Amino acid sequence: MSHASPHLRALVLSAGYGTRLQPLTWTLPKPLLPIAGETVVGETLGQLGRAGCGMAILNLHHCGAEIPRHLGRRHRGLDLEYVEEEEIQGTFGALWQPRDLLRAADVVILVNGDSLCRWPLRRLVKRHLSAAADATLMLLDRQPDEKLGGGVGVDATGRIVSLRDASIGEPAQRRIFAGLHLLSPHLLDRAEPGFADIVEALYIPLMEEGAMLRGEVTPGVRWHDLGTPQRYHAAILDWLQTDGQPPLGRLRARLRGRRDSYVSPLALLDPQEDLQIVRSSVQRSSRLGTGVRLEDSLVCEGATIGAGARIAGSIIGPGVEISESSEIAHRLVTKADPSRPLPDGASSIGDLLYVPLR
Repeated sequence: MSHASPHLRALVLSAGYGTRLQPLTWTLPKPLLPIAGETVVGETLGQLGRAGCGMAILNLHHCGAEIPRHLGRRHRGLDLEYVEEEEIQGTFGALWQPRDLLRAADVVILVNGDSLCRWPLRRLVKRHLSAAADATLMLLDRQPDEKLGGGVGVDATGRIVSLRDASIGEPAQRRIFAGLHLLSPHLLDRAEPGFADIVEALYIPLMEEGAMLRGEVTPGVRWHDLGTPQRYHAAILDWLQTDGQPPLGRLRARLRGRRDSYVSPLALLDPQEDLQIVRSSVQRSSRLGTGVRLEDSLVCEGATIGAGARIAGSIIGPGVEISESSEIAHRLVTKADPSRPLPDGASSIGDLLYVPLR
């Protein structure tokens, strides 16, 4: 095996319900959330491909058919395979079905499909191999909230010595886990059918056995957990500000004097319109009418914003039609579903649902 070019394969966790993001995730799986001309999972897949990953496998459950329909069998140069979970299997149980596909790798990458990050994959793989680690967890360079479990404790060498309520020593520091794991393929032998949490079923036993379980702290990495509409909205704004959008949409926005925005080349804009777009993302097949004002907002695929509307600090969901001269501030707007209960704080007006973003 050459450490300079190891064989990498990935399992991208994509089966979750995205419950806290409802109603946006009623019919849209969380990994397909749009950012700026790409989906969250599509961005991760592109980074995996650029890092030399040969194959990515996605596990499916909630709205599972939507993911292969959108991504196909190859996305941004990366070959894709899919495994369906009749019941959600958890972070370790998810490795059971694709274990034979993953065994061919020198390093197995396990990554959350609903987190937005510029993953430092090459650096992490290099450090994982040079340390001869059994598993390496990516950690953010910030301290956790003790109320949320205390994070991952590592000693001065980077070895993990504390996880949840289990400990084998006093940590030198505690850091937040960022949802990316590097696994040596022999650990696949421990996977079993059925639901299993990777911390309880794999990492705590490894730690207590004295295996080389490492936490790699990654200073300066911008990472977003998209667990709620508010966090998703904040991630969009940060991604725009840090130049994360694709070149064509970025160029189109800049030609129109909108340097901090993304405007899809496939968005429908009247050439005669008088638009103001500030720190916003306009997705494909959306339509903006004359005189629309957008600020700190996301317009999803297929949405229509009527002439003269003013949208600030908001997310306009897929296929939503906003009437002319509407004023919407700090709301997630989606199509209503009378068969579902209203989310907390939400209101229904006509066929639209308005959820506060503050």
